[in-house]
Amino acid sequence: MQSISGSETPHKYTIVVVEDDVALNTLIQKTLQKNGYQTKGFFTGNEAIEWIKENSGSDLLLLLDYQLYEMSGEQVIKILRKDNIDIPFVIITGHGDEKTAVEMMKLGAHDYMVKDSNFIDLLPTIIKQVINHIDIESKLYESQLALKKSEEKYRSIFENIQDVYFEISLKGEVLEISPSVENMLNIKKEDILNNPLFNDKQEESVFLELLKSKGVISDYEVFLRKESGQKLPASFTCKYIYDQHGNPKKIIGTIRNITERKQAEEVIRHSEERYRILAENSSDMISKHNWDRTYLYISPACNKLLGYEPEELTGRSAYQLIHPDDVETIRKNHILLLENRTSSFIESYRIKKKDGSYIWFETNNQVIYNQNTNLVQEIVCVSRDITERKDKEELMKAKEVAERANKAKSEFLANMSHEIRNPLNAIIGMTSTLGKTTLNDEQKQYLKSISVSSSNLLNILNDILDFSKIEANKIDLVFASFNLPALIHQIVETFAPQLQAKDLNISYHISEDTPQDLYGDEKKITQILTNLISNAIKFTSKGEINVLVNSKNKKSDTVSLEFIVKDSGIGVRKEDIPRMFESFRQLDISTKKEYQGTGLGLSIVKSLVEMMNGKVSFESEFNKGSTVSFEIPLIIAKTYDNKDTIKEEIHFKQEDTVSDKKIKVLIAEDDAINQLYLAGFLKSQGWFVDTASNGLIALEKFSNNEYDIILMDGQMPKMDGFETTKRIRETEQKNNNKEHIPIIAITGYAIPGDRERFISAGMDDYISKPINENKLLEIIHDLVNNNKIF
Repeated sequence: MQSISGSETPHKYTIVVVEDDVALNTLIQKTLQKNGYQTKGFFTGNEAIEWIKENSGSDLLLLLDYQLYEMSGEQVIKILRKDNIDIPFVIITGHGDEKTAVEMMKLGAHDYMVKDSNFIDLLPTIIKQVINHIDIESKLYESQLALKKSEEKYRSIFENIQDVYFEISLKGEVLEISPSVENMLNIKKEDILNNPLFNDKQEESVFLELLKSKGVISDYEVFLRKESGQKLPASFTCKYIYDQHGNPKKIIGTIRNITERKQAEEVIRHSEERYRILAENSSDMISKHNWDRTYLYISPACNKLLGYEPEELTGRSAYQLIHPDDVETIRKNHILLLENRTSSFIESYRIKKKDGSYIWFETNNQVIYNQNTNLVQEIVCVSRDITERKDKEELMKAKEVAERANKAKSEFLANMSHEIRNPLNAIIGMTSTLGKTTLNDEQKQYLKSISVSSSNLLNILNDILDFSKIEANKIDLVFASFNLPALIHQIVETFAPQLQAKDLNISYHISEDTPQDLYGDEKKITQILTNLISNAIKFTSKGEINVLVNSKNKKSDTVSLEFIVKDSGIGVRKEDIPRMFESFRQLDISTKKEYQGTGLGLSIVKSLVEMMNGKVSFESEFNKGSTVSFEIPLIIAKTYDNKDTIKEEIHFKQEDTVSDKKIKVLIAEDDAINQLYLAGFLKSQGWFVDTASNGLIALEKFSNNEYDIILMDGQMPKMDGFETTKRIRETEQKNNNKEHIPIIAITGYAIPGDRERFISAGMDDYISKPINENKLLEIIHDLVNNNKIF
């Protein structure tokens, strides 16, 4: 094998020289290289075949000796073709045999050269001609192949296109049309060829004139008639085809079935119509904004909500109407919208009406983005007036604040009640205890002053707590049977010490037709009369106080009773009477005022009377006295034979509280003075009394001793009364043989709900400080009796 390369290689073909004559092979290569060809030389057919197989992808031209030493040139070609290698070749031979030439030309040789004296001189020219011929054939083949592919592509599109491709004459007659016409119009291709494309001559004329004026038509909508006569909405896109002289020779184009598009457009039209109806009739204001919040559209509700006509705001910025205090918040939302691509959000703000006032708007913003640029295209807003809702929210907030304040007030009152009642209990209790000892007249007078002052302080505290109960709607009516004469007598008797101190007289009279036994809230009636009589005594320096009870509207089972409390006191000026029932109202508010009190007495009276479906009235003449009356409906209860029966029942009940049984009492109380007072009082009953200063000590003594009853303070150090009671009840449950011990809550807590709190904690009864000694004894006996001690 021999390979010779020239310095320049302008030709793309490599000439593969296969010649077994070494000298001739070299001469052929050098000649070709001088003419700019790249060559590759081989002396045997096998060498050439192997190399060509490895480089079959290159542009090669085989210059092949017909008669090689080991095989013929014909054999070389056949071996290559067997391996699907079709390489262009030129035969060279030393024989001028025409028969050989014909055979090789049939085999596919591009030329035939004889090794004569002119062989080397003619070689470059022959090779050049062959290469030119090969290039022409190659280009022709590529063109034919491209044309074939184009025709195949055209035919495939033509035969499979869903739209209809057509070619028509300048007069509108069909020259060519795609088979898809059959699917679109149910018309066979052969039935429409050489016939007018349009059935309607007028429509055809309009179409051809339009095309003539424009030269090109795009998306021209017409109705075509199908074979069945049904009209089909179609879109034409077409143009002229011109000859070499620039004259139109035919029209080509496509027809598209736009039925689905028309249906979609109809859906959109209906949707837009519904949107328009919704926008024009909605009570909410519907608007469209540019990305910078400029109004593009506003629904008619704008006039009702803001007072503007829609055209007055179109083109204006929404920021011009937003309250200055809300602008910054809205701008921040706007920036977040543009930066974070939020699809929707809701915001609340104040907006100015045409009259200059502001209302609250709640707006639901829906953002629409441009599909091509991904930028905000417009903002669709639905706005409604939420001023009423905002006002309610403000009221709710105010209510919450008031409730928190009321809770704080209740907590304060509870704490104040506890803190005042503890020392007050000690004062009143020790005063009572001291009064049972031997005293001289001067000491009794001092003691009486302490007792009166303590009672006044207790009344003030009770007034405040009663008012708190009424204000919190936590006072309930408790109905029971009671005897009216006994009730009035008992109330009047309680004021004997005060009347005696002021040298005043009091009388009471019940009209004869008034039922004696009634059904109602005895305690509330007592509280009302006590307040009124107390007021009368306070403002009367001399004279008397009269309590009258009259019967009105008496029926078989109901009656309205009128209670009247009349005094000869200082009276009230006419102009001050309307203020008498106001809370915390006192007519004398100077620093020198003579009459003490909270100013809640008559307010509490009025509230309690109205709670019982009654009414109260006040009459007065300045410096001559006042008359307060109230009327309430009551139910008539059973009639007793005489008043003595009631007195006997009351007397029996009072005597029943006395017992010779030596009761064992445990007092859990952290206040030393209260502890001392209670222990002294209960010991005076002849009972055994033990004390504990906190819950832990009480629990320990309970575990180690036997008691009949426990008096438990609620608030104590280390362990309070609630936890102590819980532990005692748990101990009783664990020890089945341990009897249930009665526990009485003795506490300064006396506001609404306190009693329930102690009872739910496991205590059996409740009494607030200052302690009513008779009431305490009564409760102790009831609980001990019920616990089967006796």
